[in-house]
Amino acid sequence: MPAPVSPKPSAPAAAPVAMFGLTLQQGDGPGLDVSAIAANSPYAGKMQRGDVIIRVNGAQPPAPGQLFALIRREGTAEVLLNRNGRSIFLTMNLPQQQGDE
Repeated sequence: MPAPVSPKPSAPAAAPVAMFGLTLQQGDGPGLDVSAIAANSPYAGKMQRGDVIIRVNGAQPPAPGQLFALIRREGTAEVLLNRNGRSIFLTMNLPQQQGDE
């Protein structure tokens, strides 16, 4: 008799990535969850904890670290957020040097 097959463990959730006072992590579905935002973040007042980034420059969002790398490289990214069922367009600009990294 063959040995029983163990269920395949699910992949561990990706660790949150923080930069510019903003903490993002891969969501359960497509999108990046805003899991925390510092009061002194340049994105405070524009993004809120619980927002989900569903598009970046018109495409599916990359991994959190890749989004921050894109902003560093390009200086800006156009994002579409889902906030409690509402769509919000936002430009994420590269913040001025703040020593927050």
